[in-house]
Amino acid sequence: MNPIDQLDALSLRDLRALAALAQHRHFGRAAQELGISQPSLSAAIQKIEVCLKTKIFERTSRRCDLTPRGALVVEQAHLALGELSRLAQLSGRKRKTLTGRFRLGIIPTVAPYYLPHIFAAVTNKFENLELILREEISDKLLERLRAGEIDAAFLSLPLHEADLLEFPILQEELALAVPQSHALAARESVGVADLKAREMVLLEHGHCLRDQTLELCGGDSQSGCIHATSLETLRFMVKAKIGTALVPAMAVHFDRGREMVKYLPFRAPAPSRTLGIAVSRRGARIGDAEALANFLGGLEIDEALMAI
Repeated sequence: MNPIDQLDALSLRDLRALAALAQHRHFGRAAQELGISQPSLSAAIQKIEVCLKTKIFERTSRRCDLTPRGALVVEQAHLALGELSRLAQLSGRKRKTLTGRFRLGIIPTVAPYYLPHIFAAVTNKFENLELILREEISDKLLERLRAGEIDAAFLSLPLHEADLLEFPILQEELALAVPQSHALAARESVGVADLKAREMVLLEHGHCLRDQTLELCGGDSQSGCIHATSLETLRFMVKAKIGTALVPAMAVHFDRGREMVKYLPFRAPAPSRTLGIAVSRRGARIGDAEALANFLGGLEIDEALMAI
């Protein structure tokens, strides 16, 4: 008997139900997204568990969580849905670019500073696009991208991951934030050699800006015992004279007028980061991700936002 025969009873709708519940971990929200009743969703999940002879979810009164084996099942289901989407693209009916629901993950060191400048332009250009945004650190976004829980991720590039395609969009300079009373505050600019790992306030593990900070100041993953959960927390910690920190240009301009800290530009060659969109090579929305990246790259955003 061919092992695949045991899946004959399953439908594409069942796989979509599995993916939705794995994403929301809540029957009500998953059923609402799919436009079906909770009993129908529950029946689909039960059918999959019976066919695979595997318990996929641990259910509680408030939510449901994946079992270890269930996580493997969901990962394969996402791959199958991706391949089926690619199969559908071979049909004569071609879907217009950037229409329908598009799930875009974006890192928190970009989202609050960049989205206000581009969101209206995107929604005006692509009227039939339902853009679903999810803000998380880079490591989490890559996990969700590979699991098929988001269609693309907006983050710092390059990633050097063979299974991902990258579409660079813009280059953003970095500045050194120091307390107003710091010895460097009287300077007009600094060099990379002025960075001291022991002084740096770092973002938590999983932030790409943390990795870039450590790379520039020559520290290892243990350097800097002071951590912040966000750029805004990091800013207040610098203001409190706890340390110094690297801050992206867009976040610097966001702080103009408050004068919380002193921002020092770097002498050339100034450190910067490349921001862009990553998408899975096996995903069904590669064309959409590339089209969005091209559109964002062509927007006339004030260049001063990207420089110190």
